Order: sequence, then structure tokens, then C-alpha cells
Amino acid sequence: YNAYNSYYYYLGLFGYSMGATIQNLGIEGSITIDNEDDYSAYIFMGAILGSGDNVLIQNCYNKASISSMIGAGNVYCAGIAGYNDYGTITIKSCYNAGSINFDVNPSFSYAYGITGISGNVNDCYNVGDITVKGASRTAACGIGGTYVNNCYNVGTITAEGLSTTSGCGYASGITNGSSIYNCYNIGNIKAVGLGDDYGGAYAGGISYGTMTMFLGLSGTLTGALHNLTSLIPTV
Repeated sequence: YNAYNSYYYYLGLFGYSMGATIQNLGIEGSITIDNEDDYSAYIFMGAILGSGDNVLIQNCYNKASISSMIGAGNVYCAGIAGYNDYGTITIKSCYNAGSINFDVNPSFSYAYGITGISGNVNDCYNVGDITVKGASRTAACGIGGTYVNNCYNVGTITAEGLSTTSGCGYASGITNGSSIYNCYNIGNIKAVGLGDDYGGAYAGGISYGTMTMFLGLSGTLTGALHNLTSLIPTV
């Protein structure tokens, strides 16, 4: 389903929802995203929900593989909800088991196991491998969200920014949110940033930014080339 508004595209079983409860369903099979020439486009894609406002998603799953060869625009993608509009989407007791693989060339490319950017995530997990490769800024997280509680990741998480001037790669097992509780990561994390000017690689087993109250960390953690931050050793 595609809900289109100006240069914003909302893709998913439900493109955009307001004030809804979505529960007890799953997605299987494969999903492919394509945008060849709309450089102003913002694409928000989730297997369950593209984006929304004041939405509760619970007891849902994604097993579908998600892939893209997007040649233009900006993309936000997740196994459950692609973009958390206004931070008002709450996700409970959901999981992603599908792989997410982006080999893209837009300005910004973000992929998450559960949800992107913001919102509350409780009692969720990701076992799918997530790989994002792009020209400029890329980010990949096993979970996603701002407030994350009782979640874990076992998938391999890879983000590669390949531009030699502005390439940035951000990768973490859980999220880059500021409030992370009772979470753990055992997946391998890799970030690559080839940018010489303002690029870099940032990797974290839990978060590539602020980390609070984390436990049970293991797996291989790699940052490439320079600006390697928020590293958590294998235990």
C-alpha cells in the first residue's frame, strides 16, 4: 500500500494511521522498494506500518525480507513501523525475523529491525540481519526508538557510508535513543564511513550514542577508518 502526500511516501500494510491499534498479525514473503529519479522523495516504509500518529502496535511480526535499489531520495525503513511520526507510536511484544538489505544511493538511508527514529518500544526483539550501504549518511539499528525496554538483538547490523567526502556509517545493536533499559545485544555490529570531510564510523553494541542501563553484551563490534565512538567490549 502506498499513501502518497506531496513528496512523502508511506509504504506498508498500513501506509499511514492515526489513533489506531494494530495487533495480532504478521507479514511474510518479500518486499522490494524502488525509486529511480525522485530526488526530493522521503520514503517511510514498514512491513506493518509506514508511519503514523498515536498508534499502538502489539503482538505483530515481520518475517518478510525487505530489499531496495533506491537511486534517489531519502529512505526510512523498519521491520514493523518505518517512521515514528511525532514519537507517538508505541510498539509492544513484536519481533522482526526478516532480513533488511539496502544498497542505495540517496542522501540518507536508515533501517531498523522494529521502528525508526523515535517512540516507545517494549518487549521486542530482532533476529534479522540488517545491511545499509549508501553514498552519504547511513544508519542501522537492531531495534530503534527513543525509549526502549526489555529488548534484544541477535542479528548482524551493518551500516556503510561510501562517499569519500561525506560518507557516515552509524550502527548499533539496539538504538540511538536516550533511554535504554534491560536490553542486550549478541549480534555483530559494523560501521564504515569513508568520508574525509565530515564523515566517519560510529558503532555501539547497545547504542552509537548515549548508553544507559545495559547488560548481556557480546558479539563482534567493529568501526572502520576513523571517528570510532561508543565501543563496548566483548564480554
